[in-house]
Parts: sequence; structure tokens; C-alpha cells
Amino acid sequence: MATPLDDVGKQVWRGALFLADYILFHWDVFQGRTVLELGAGTGFTSIIAATVAHTVYCTDVGADLLAMCQRNVAFNSHLAASGGNVVKVRELDWLKDNLCTDPEVPFSWSEEDISDLYNHTTIMLAAEVFYDDDLTDALFETLFRLAHKMKNACTAILSVEKSWRSTGMASCALRWSQWKPPSHSTSCMSASGSWSCGRFLWNQ
Repeated sequence: MATPLDDVGKQVWRGALFLADYILFHWDVFQGRTVLELGAGTGFTSIIAATVAHTVYCTDVGADLLAMCQRNVAFNSHLAASGGNVVKVRELDWLKDNLCTDPEVPFSWSEEDISDLYNHTTIMLAAEVFYDDDLTDALFETLFRLAHKMKNACTAILSVEKSWRSTGMASCALRWSQWKPPSHSTSCMSASGSWSCGRFLWNQ
């Protein structure tokens, strides 16, 4: 049975498992870094990233989903705390141009958060988020917009289950081929077995 669109973030998808495995295998790439995950869902990948990264901004949209994500982060806080690392659960809506800074809104951003995000982030992650054409477009636009605000060179690492029967995989591949990255960037896409992992690198 297909998962309703509103519930896709409430389970751990295979792309998240693959990305978590990638993080653990390439732990040196993430060690001590500031990382932003988009469409984090349950927070699984962010929790894994925080075992090596210094700060992980775990983002998605929807109060219920973010509350569940916060609980998962709290339950597993010992994994990050042992290394002095931290996971911050925040709202990031791909359909909006600006981050929410209203203190009355749960999981909004403080000015300190935003400064840290733009000054220190070097890696952006997204796993199994290609299931709707409009949202896929919004994701790429968000990556582009955020990357141009980052002070440092930033790598975006995306993972998706490689099934051409899946409209999500086809949508991702189509937009990857059509998308025009900024002139100061490089991009590539590679596939292995049942998985595909793509990377962009922006050099500011």
C-alpha cells in the first residue's frame, strides 16, 4: 500500500539507511563539520551524522513531524554527546524563501542559529526525498539558494533508491540533468547496485 504524502517523513526509508552507511564509511569527511540535513523525517540520518559532525541542523516541516524528530534525537542524544556534538531540530520549508525566525513558532531559527548555519556549514544532506515533482523542484531551488549564502565551500550529498520504476528516482535524475549549477560549482552523479548517490560542490 502506498504511503500517504503527509506520512512519508514518519518512517525510515532505505535511502536514509544508505546515507547513514555512507556517513559512517566516510566519517573523516564529516568529522568536526557543521551539517545541514533537508527533509530529515525521523531524524535518523542526522543522528548518525552527529556521531562525527560537530553540529547537525536536522530540518523538515510540520510541527508533529518535527516533534517526533526531536524525541528521536533526545532518545539518542548520548551518541552525539559523547563527542561534544549536537543535533538541532529546526523547521525548513522548501516552499518558502526565508527561514522562520518567529520565536512563537516551534522549531524556529534564532539569529545565532542562522549565523552559525551560514558561517560554518560545509555539508548538506538529503535522503529519499524525491517523491513529488513540485517538491523535487523546490529542493533543488533550496539547495541553490542556501549554497549561495554559505561562507564556505559546500558539498550537497543526496541519496535515493535506484529504481527506475520509481517516479522519485526518475524525477531526481531528470532535474539533475536539467538543473544548471552555479558557474563556480562542480557536480556529479554516481550509482552503485540498488542505490544512487549524487554530490554537488559549491566553491564560494
